[in-house]
Amino acid sequence: MKAYISQNLIGVFAFDENGKLIDLELFPRDPRKVVEKISEISLTDEEKKLIDRLRKEGYNVFISSKNVTPYQYQFNNLGDKILRKKFREILNEKLGIGDMKLNDLLSQISLELTRRKIKESIGKDKIAIQVIDAIDEINKFLNTFSARLREWYSLHFPEMNEEIKEHEKYAKIVSEFGLRDNIKEGKLAQLKEKSMGIDLNEEDGEILRTYATRLRELFKLRDKLENYIDKLLKEVAPNLRGIAGPLLAARLIALAGGLDKLAKKPSSTIQLLGAEKALFRFLHGRGKSPKHGVIFMHPYVQKAPPKKRGKIARILASKLSIAAKLDYYGKEDRSKELKEDLEERVKNILKE
Repeated sequence: MKAYISQNLIGVFAFDENGKLIDLELFPRDPRKVVEKISEISLTDEEKKLIDRLRKEGYNVFISSKNVTPYQYQFNNLGDKILRKKFREILNEKLGIGDMKLNDLLSQISLELTRRKIKESIGKDKIAIQVIDAIDEINKFLNTFSARLREWYSLHFPEMNEEIKEHEKYAKIVSEFGLRDNIKEGKLAQLKEKSMGIDLNEEDGEILRTYATRLRELFKLRDKLENYIDKLLKEVAPNLRGIAGPLLAARLIALAGGLDKLAKKPSSTIQLLGAEKALFRFLHGRGKSPKHGVIFMHPYVQKAPPKKRGKIARILASKLSIAAKLDYYGKEDRSKELKEDLEERVKNILKE
């Protein structure tokens, strides 16, 4: 005998070939458990119990719109049609569940379903957006704080400003030594002897060291975030990371608003991401058409002769578009293949 098995938010229902309800198994009244049940791909415990009882009654063919063993798959079968049509009638007559109680339960389940879908829709690419934005903000702070440290310490040791160009190294020296008299080795030790800077006391030096130490911590935090985003993009967007590098890949995702939106954009749009203001000026008859946006940060574009940057940017954008689609619609890592093809095409352009 055949039984048509249909499932909804309340439970699992079985109908015979005449459309008569022959058995049912309800889900728990907890909305969270209900959402877990209806999200299961395999058989739920309620379905197993129902099928076991039906088999004892002589039913051996089970038809359902759920494509899993032991069901025979049939979309929108007889059971589904009857349950949709007589759902409230069945609950009222068989179970004594009134409309108000049913509506309240359905509202709670719908709310839990919405929560679950919102949670699942937020992918890790959104984390990458937050991290790259944090890195950009830290870079702004580093530039401002480093400039302040240089201006401040130059009152005491102006010769070091020309000798040490890197901000991080400059902060490290001030953090470790404080006053110039504490520097005992290297060229700085020679320069201090004839320094034109003012003399400072130990309290002044300690304040400078504290400031420089906090600055070094910001540099370390930035490095930590850059390492983190690299690992994150290996998981989220390996192809995009392989072509653009982790930081540029994250910026492209951030500018597009997510990996899904980036994957849906044509290569021409990806080429100009980050150059919206320049494009707007061009469209209003002011300035030249931009050849590239944020992808200018890619080494292939930066190192290219000015006359060939536009062409290389187009090829790079094309590969980035393919990489984003591979990462979003599939999960195959083909970054090595894409990168080799990109390198070959860039070489040919440079030879032209």
